[in-house]
Amino acid sequence: MYQFISFFLSHLASEGKKNINDPNKPTNFLAIGQYLLFTREAYEKIGGHVRLKGSIIEDFAFARVVKTQLNSLYFMDSHKLVAVRMYPDSPRHMWTGFKKCLYAGTKFTPNKRIIYIIFSAIWAITSPITIVLAILYSNWVWILVFSLIMLVYPVQMMIYWHGKGKHFYLSYLFFPVLLMAFLFTLGVSTLEILITKKTTWKGRTYSPDLKAGLNDNGKYGLEVGEIVFEDPPLDPDFNFTPQSKMASELFQDS
Repeated sequence: MYQFISFFLSHLASEGKKNINDPNKPTNFLAIGQYLLFTREAYEKIGGHVRLKGSIIEDFAFARVVKTQLNSLYFMDSHKLVAVRMYPDSPRHMWTGFKKCLYAGTKFTPNKRIIYIIFSAIWAITSPITIVLAILYSNWVWILVFSLIMLVYPVQMMIYWHGKGKHFYLSYLFFPVLLMAFLFTLGVSTLEILITKKTTWKGRTYSPDLKAGLNDNGKYGLEVGEIVFEDPPLDPDFNFTPQSKMASELFQDS
Protein backbone atom coordinates (compact mmCIF):
# COMPACT_ATOMS: atom_id res chain seq x y z
CA MET A 1 0.00 0.00 0.00
CA TYR A 2 2.90 2.36 0.70
CA GLN A 3 3.75 2.36 -3.02
CA PHE A 4 0.39 3.96 -3.76
CA ILE A 5 1.25 7.03 -1.72
CA SER A 6 4.94 7.28 -2.68
CA PHE A 7 4.39 7.11 -6.45
CA PHE A 8 1.30 9.29 -6.32
CA LEU A 9 3.17 12.02 -4.40
CA SER A 10 6.09 11.71 -6.85
CA HIS A 11 3.53 12.26 -9.59
CA LEU A 12 2.32 15.44 -7.84
CA ALA A 13 5.88 16.68 -7.27
CA SER A 14 6.81 16.23 -10.94
CA GLU A 15 3.40 17.48 -12.16
CA GLY A 16 2.69 14.50 -14.36
CA LYS A 17 4.13 12.66 -17.32
CA LYS A 18 3.18 15.35 -19.83
CA ASN A 19 5.26 17.97 -18.03
CA ILE A 20 8.12 15.52 -17.39
CA ASN A 21 8.44 14.87 -21.12
CA ASP A 22 8.11 18.55 -22.06
CA PRO A 23 11.62 19.81 -22.97
CA ASN A 24 10.56 23.38 -22.13
CA LYS A 25 9.98 22.57 -18.45
CA PRO A 26 13.40 21.85 -16.88
CA THR A 27 12.08 21.59 -13.30
CA ASN A 28 9.72 18.74 -14.15
CA PHE A 29 11.55 15.41 -14.09
CA LEU A 30 11.23 11.91 -12.68
CA ALA A 31 12.96 8.55 -13.05
CA ILE A 32 12.44 5.11 -11.56
CA GLY A 33 15.75 3.69 -10.38
CA GLN A 34 14.87 0.07 -11.15
CA TYR A 35 14.88 0.74 -14.88
CA LEU A 36 16.91 3.48 -16.57
CA LEU A 37 18.00 3.45 -20.21
CA PHE A 38 20.78 5.58 -21.71
CA THR A 39 22.69 5.64 -24.94
CA ARG A 40 26.41 5.27 -24.30
CA GLU A 41 27.04 8.70 -25.84
CA ALA A 42 24.52 10.42 -23.54
CA TYR A 43 25.72 8.55 -20.45
CA GLU A 44 29.32 9.56 -21.05
CA LYS A 45 28.40 13.13 -21.96
CA ILE A 46 26.71 13.78 -18.59
CA GLY A 47 29.52 12.09 -16.67
CA GLY A 48 27.74 8.87 -15.72
CA HIS A 49 27.72 7.66 -12.14
CA VAL A 50 31.05 9.41 -11.52
CA ARG A 51 29.25 12.74 -11.67
CA LEU A 52 26.68 11.62 -9.09
CA LYS A 53 29.15 10.04 -6.68
CA GLY A 54 27.76 10.48 -3.19
CA SER A 55 24.13 10.81 -4.24
CA ILE A 56 21.63 8.76 -2.25
CA ILE A 57 18.91 9.22 -4.90
CA GLU A 58 20.88 8.88 -8.11
CA ASP A 59 17.79 8.05 -10.20
CA PHE A 60 16.23 11.42 -9.42
CA ALA A 61 19.60 13.14 -9.88
CA PHE A 62 20.06 11.44 -13.25
CA ALA A 63 16.59 12.62 -14.31
CA ARG A 64 17.46 16.24 -13.52
CA VAL A 65 20.86 16.10 -15.25
CA VAL A 66 19.41 14.50 -18.39
CA LYS A 67 16.52 16.98 -18.50
CA THR A 68 18.61 20.11 -17.93
CA GLN A 69 21.80 19.19 -19.80
CA LEU A 70 20.62 16.96 -22.64
CA ASN A 71 17.01 18.14 -22.78
CA SER A 72 16.00 14.64 -23.86
CA LEU A 73 14.34 12.99 -20.85
CA TYR A 74 11.49 10.62 -21.68
CA PHE A 75 9.42 9.01 -18.94
CA MET A 76 7.02 6.21 -19.81
CA ASP A 77 4.66 3.88 -18.00
CA SER A 78 5.92 0.34 -18.58
CA HIS A 79 3.57 -1.55 -16.28
CA LYS A 80 2.62 -3.89 -19.11
CA LEU A 81 6.27 -4.87 -19.60
CA VAL A 82 7.69 -5.14 -16.09
CA ALA A 83 6.52 -4.85 -12.49
CA VAL A 84 8.66 -4.06 -9.45
CA ARG A 85 8.11 -3.34 -5.75
CA MET A 86 9.94 -0.87 -3.57
CA TYR A 87 11.55 -2.24 -0.40
CA PRO A 88 9.56 -5.51 -0.22
CA ASP A 89 11.78 -7.45 2.21
CA SER A 90 10.45 -6.21 5.55
CA PRO A 91 8.92 -3.20 7.34
CA ARG A 92 12.44 -2.21 8.46
CA HIS A 93 13.65 -2.39 4.87
CA MET A 94 10.78 -0.14 3.80
CA TRP A 95 11.39 2.31 6.67
CA THR A 96 15.11 2.78 6.03
CA GLY A 97 14.54 2.91 2.28
CA PHE A 98 12.12 5.81 2.40
CA LYS A 99 13.93 7.52 5.28
CA LYS A 100 17.19 7.74 3.35
CA CYS A 101 15.69 9.39 0.28
CA LEU A 102 12.74 11.61 1.21
CA TYR A 103 14.66 14.63 2.45
CA ALA A 104 17.25 14.26 -0.31
CA GLY A 105 14.40 14.33 -2.81
CA THR A 106 13.23 17.73 -1.58
CA LYS A 107 16.50 19.22 -2.82
CA PHE A 108 15.37 18.51 -6.38
CA THR A 109 11.82 19.79 -5.88
CA PRO A 110 10.82 23.47 -6.11
CA ASN A 111 9.73 24.88 -2.75
CA LYS A 112 6.24 25.75 -3.94
CA ARG A 113 5.59 22.10 -4.86
CA ILE A 114 6.90 20.89 -1.51
CA ILE A 115 4.59 23.32 0.28
CA TYR A 116 1.67 22.22 -1.90
CA ILE A 117 2.27 18.52 -1.20
CA ILE A 118 2.65 19.02 2.56
CA PHE A 119 -0.44 21.20 2.87
CA SER A 120 -2.53 18.93 0.65
CA ALA A 121 -1.45 15.96 2.78
CA ILE A 122 -2.41 17.81 5.98
CA TRP A 123 -5.73 18.77 4.41
CA ALA A 124 -6.41 15.15 3.44
CA ILE A 125 -5.44 13.91 6.91
CA THR A 126 -7.75 16.35 8.68
CA SER A 127 -10.69 15.92 6.30
CA PRO A 128 -12.25 13.03 8.30
CA ILE A 129 -12.14 15.26 11.39
CA THR A 130 -14.08 17.99 9.59
CA ILE A 131 -16.76 15.46 8.68
CA VAL A 132 -17.10 14.35 12.30
CA LEU A 133 -17.33 17.98 13.45
CA ALA A 134 -19.96 18.68 10.80
CA ILE A 135 -22.00 15.72 12.00
CA LEU A 136 -21.80 16.92 15.60
CA TYR A 137 -22.25 20.65 15.17
CA SER A 138 -23.61 21.44 11.70
CA ASN A 139 -26.20 20.38 9.14
CA TRP A 140 -26.32 17.95 6.25
CA VAL A 141 -25.11 20.56 3.75
CA TRP A 142 -21.73 20.87 5.43
CA ILE A 143 -21.57 17.13 5.97
CA LEU A 144 -22.02 16.66 2.21
CA VAL A 145 -19.48 19.39 1.36
CA PHE A 146 -16.76 17.99 3.63
CA SER A 147 -17.47 14.43 2.44
CA LEU A 148 -17.00 15.49 -1.18
CA ILE A 149 -13.80 17.32 -0.28
CA MET A 150 -12.50 14.19 1.43
CA LEU A 151 -13.19 12.12 -1.69
CA VAL A 152 -10.99 14.33 -3.89
CA TYR A 153 -7.72 12.75 -2.72
CA PRO A 154 -8.64 9.05 -3.10
CA VAL A 155 -10.33 9.76 -6.45
CA GLN A 156 -7.13 11.42 -7.68
CA MET A 157 -5.15 8.40 -6.51
CA MET A 158 -7.57 6.03 -8.25
CA ILE A 159 -7.33 7.97 -11.52
CA TYR A 160 -3.54 7.98 -11.33
CA TRP A 161 -3.30 4.24 -10.62
CA HIS A 162 -5.93 3.22 -13.17
CA GLY A 163 -4.43 0.57 -15.42
CA LYS A 164 -1.11 0.51 -13.58
CA GLY A 165 -1.27 -2.95 -12.06
CA LYS A 166 -2.76 -4.45 -8.93
CA HIS A 167 -4.83 -2.16 -6.73
CA PHE A 168 -4.80 -2.27 -2.95
CA TYR A 169 -8.26 -0.84 -2.38
CA LEU A 170 -7.68 -0.44 1.35
CA SER A 171 -5.24 2.32 0.41
CA TYR A 172 -8.15 4.45 -0.74
CA LEU A 173 -9.98 3.90 2.55
CA PHE A 174 -7.00 4.43 4.86
CA PHE A 175 -5.16 7.09 2.84
CA PRO A 176 -5.06 9.54 5.80
CA VAL A 177 -3.05 6.97 7.77
CA LEU A 178 -0.63 6.48 4.88
CA LEU A 179 -0.21 10.23 4.52
CA MET A 180 0.53 10.57 8.23
CA ALA A 181 3.18 7.88 7.87
CA PHE A 182 4.64 9.77 4.90
CA LEU A 183 4.85 13.08 6.79
CA PHE A 184 6.37 11.35 9.82
CA THR A 185 9.02 9.64 7.65
CA LEU A 186 9.78 12.92 5.88
CA GLY A 187 10.26 14.63 9.24
CA VAL A 188 12.59 11.92 10.54
CA SER A 189 14.53 11.89 7.25
CA THR A 190 14.97 15.66 7.44
CA LEU A 191 16.13 15.68 11.06
CA GLU A 192 18.48 12.73 10.58
CA ILE A 193 20.36 14.22 7.64
CA LEU A 194 20.36 17.81 8.91
CA ILE A 195 21.62 16.86 12.39
CA THR A 196 23.86 13.84 11.80
CA LYS A 197 24.72 14.45 8.11
CA LYS A 198 24.37 10.68 7.69
CA THR A 199 21.81 8.06 6.82
CA THR A 200 21.75 4.25 6.81
CA TRP A 201 20.84 1.69 4.19
CA LYS A 202 21.18 -2.11 4.38
CA GLY A 203 23.47 -1.94 7.40
CA ARG A 204 25.80 0.66 5.89
CA THR A 205 26.16 4.30 6.90
CA TYR A 206 26.34 7.00 4.23
CA SER A 207 27.16 10.69 4.25
CA PRO A 208 25.07 11.70 1.23
CA ASP A 209 26.09 14.52 -1.06
CA LEU A 210 22.85 16.47 -1.38
CA LYS A 211 24.31 18.64 -4.14
CA ALA A 212 25.18 15.76 -6.46
CA GLY A 213 23.28 16.34 -9.69
CA LEU A 214 22.50 19.97 -8.86
CA ASN A 215 25.79 21.53 -9.96
CA ASP A 216 25.63 22.42 -13.65
CA ASN A 217 29.03 24.09 -13.79
CA GLY A 218 32.18 22.51 -15.11
CA LYS A 219 32.98 19.70 -17.51
CA TYR A 220 31.50 16.28 -16.87
CA GLY A 221 31.93 14.38 -20.10
CA LEU A 222 34.75 11.84 -19.79
CA GLU A 223 37.33 11.57 -22.51
CA VAL A 224 39.82 8.82 -23.13
CA GLY A 225 42.87 9.27 -20.95
CA GLU A 226 41.12 11.21 -18.16
CA ILE A 227 40.35 8.15 -16.03
CA VAL A 228 42.01 4.76 -16.11
CA PHE A 229 40.07 1.81 -14.72
CA GLU A 230 42.12 -1.07 -13.40
CA ASP A 231 40.93 -4.46 -12.26
CA PRO A 232 40.79 -4.57 -8.46
CA PRO A 233 42.77 -7.30 -6.70
CA LEU A 234 40.75 -10.48 -6.36
CA ASP A 235 39.69 -11.28 -2.83
CA PRO A 236 40.75 -14.91 -2.22
CA ASP A 237 37.85 -15.36 0.22
CA PHE A 238 35.24 -14.17 -2.27
CA ASN A 239 32.82 -16.93 -3.24
CA PHE A 240 31.67 -16.56 -6.82
CA THR A 241 28.00 -17.34 -7.29
CA PRO A 242 26.77 -18.12 -10.82
CA GLN A 243 25.22 -14.62 -10.95
CA SER A 244 28.34 -12.79 -9.77
CA LYS A 245 30.54 -14.83 -12.11
CA MET A 246 28.30 -13.95 -15.04
CA ALA A 247 28.37 -10.26 -14.07
CA SER A 248 32.16 -10.36 -13.81
CA GLU A 249 32.50 -11.93 -17.24
CA LEU A 250 30.12 -9.40 -18.78
CA PHE A 251 32.09 -6.54 -17.22
CA GLN A 252 35.39 -7.90 -18.57
CA ASP A 253 33.90 -8.26 -22.04
CA SER A 254 32.43 -4.75 -22.12
